[in-house]
Amino acid sequence: MVHHGNAASSSSENGNVDHTGRKSIALLTMHKAASTYVGSVLRRLFERCDYRAEDIAAEAFEAGTDEVSYIQRHLSRLGQPNTFFGPFRTESAVPVSSVVSVRPIIHIRDPRDCVVSLYYSLAYSHVEPGPGPIRDQFLADRRQFQQMGIDDFCFEGLRRGYDALGIMRRGAEARPDAVLSRYEDMVTDFPNWLERLAGSVDITVDKDILDTFCASTGFNVVEDPLQHKRQVIPGDHRRKLRQNTQDALTEAFKDDLSFFGYTR
Repeated sequence: MVHHGNAASSSSENGNVDHTGRKSIALLTMHKAASTYVGSVLRRLFERCDYRAEDIAAEAFEAGTDEVSYIQRHLSRLGQPNTFFGPFRTESAVPVSSVVSVRPIIHIRDPRDCVVSLYYSLAYSHVEPGPGPIRDQFLADRRQFQQMGIDDFCFEGLRRGYDALGIMRRGAEARPDAVLSRYEDMVTDFPNWLERLAGSVDITVDKDILDTFCASTGFNVVEDPLQHKRQVIPGDHRRKLRQNTQDALTEAFKDDLSFFGYTR
């Protein structure tokens, strides 16, 4: 079973635990940082602890509307207690990070690996949209990315101002109450990653629940560029990119890498 820290709950007159006043939690993260997987793990964890769970970004996707605008229109919902919200990815995390009624979990990944992962997703593995102009543009972009190659794709990302880790850094600087989570810790030492993260929000995970989560991680994969989960080992930019491309990415992200303790 999963227990709550004493600071997160109070007892009612009949002896049951009253969770109605607990501060809500929001997952802020980056594209290509296993955000869907992290969101599903944390959702299950918090729901076991009697939190509600809401995915406002998913609602926007299902409604076919702009995600950031939709979130901004629904920020007042973050004022309700005892709820796990998220994931909110990159630009969508910006408005949420300023809402003091929720405590943020900021989940990051080395942006150099994120760019590599983004290339393989857009060029090979991402599911195609349904028939229509959006699908036509998607397929045209896919052909362009395949012809461009991964190194030129990275330089194009720099030209367009790719800044995912910078957004996470500014969120962390603005929110000293934020809990930091790293993709690299998750995939290399999942049990300690989950226990540390849970402990930071006053939740203790018993061994039976931890074993259940560990059994479903699926981090041992054979690399396949056509699969959404292509590979999970950190440092992929060093295996896929030319040295000059690595150097350019490292220089562009150097301040953010240093802030979060990534090696250059």
